[in-house]
Amino acid sequence: MTILEEEFKSKFHGSLPIDTLPLSNHLKNKLKNEFIYTIEELKIYLNFAFDKKTLLEKKVLAQNNNYSQSEWNELCHFWESHQHFHFGLNQLRSPPSNAIIHSQKCGKNRSILNLLNRHSDGIQSGIPEMDEMFFKKCIPIESVIEICGPPGAGKSQIAMQLAVNAAAGCFSNSNEPKNVIYIETEHSLMNLRFHQLANHLHDHPYLSNQCKDQSISSILDRIHIYQPFEDLQLVGLIHHLSKIVDDKVGLIVLDSVSFPFRACWMQSEMPQRTTVLSSLIQKLHDFASTFHLTVLITNQIAYKMVNRMPQVVPSLGSVWEHSVSHRLMLSYDKKDDEGKTIRFAKLTLTSGPGIDKKVSYQVVNAGVRSLL
Repeated sequence: MTILEEEFKSKFHGSLPIDTLPLSNHLKNKLKNEFIYTIEELKIYLNFAFDKKTLLEKKVLAQNNNYSQSEWNELCHFWESHQHFHFGLNQLRSPPSNAIIHSQKCGKNRSILNLLNRHSDGIQSGIPEMDEMFFKKCIPIESVIEICGPPGAGKSQIAMQLAVNAAAGCFSNSNEPKNVIYIETEHSLMNLRFHQLANHLHDHPYLSNQCKDQSISSILDRIHIYQPFEDLQLVGLIHHLSKIVDDKVGLIVLDSVSFPFRACWMQSEMPQRTTVLSSLIQKLHDFASTFHLTVLITNQIAYKMVNRMPQVVPSLGSVWEHSVSHRLMLSYDKKDDEGKTIRFAKLTLTSGPGIDKKVSYQVVNAGVRSLL
């Protein structure tokens, strides 16, 4: 191995900035726009990008990411010059540099009662019947919660309502407002809807007075929106969140996870997609447990045959189906006497004791509300 190769390989063992690499400044700036700031993040990006094997696919990928042909050729040359240092998607699962710290935390002597008390806090949804489905009668912290349902069931509405509630400090045991990271992939987010939800907190019948006292501007200032355009940017953003997330963050929303991964992958690439999704969900679980926060993911539905009968399941495959802590399945199938759509939520997966029943709710101008 040459001195240059040894130097290059040593760089990839740390988190050095991409500014140390022999790439043009213009290309480095574009990579930073893709949330790629370190060599480690570039490793993940290149391995993901060049898994699209044919030259034609690479050209399409370049166009989708707004790279010029010369910039994409520079990345191709960089990859081909160093690809013998095999990165591998499975390296996404490799132990982090602070693995010793995590192992020390795991080694602490903690009783079952202590662990249960740690999970006693959670976000209030504003719908008592929905909160009561969970063990602690709130949307639990240190958990990854998935909301599935067909279009129009209210997935994004619930996600935005929980974001506003967390930013206002609507928690079961505390009233400390938290920052919210809201990742929106479909680019259909209505910013005015957040303002509308925050404006109606003061007349909410079930939330505490402390969170109602928060000003609209302070609530909206704590909600930070990220809008990646496709799967590569989403993967880069999730890994870059380790530099953003801290104890002041109470909720991470991914709305939705299915949109970029259903649109950008071919059927022949499903094994690679499963690997990427597994690493992504593991990263979100790490955020939830390390920073004692809630991760909320919205997902579309699919159908699979069980005993020759179609069964509604979450999108993205069977591996993803078992990768979250809790799952709320949404539906709607009738209207009330006034012609309004009645929506239903059912807890179909939980990591603890839950109530297996269907609750009804409605989406109105003021937000997501109980029908009672």
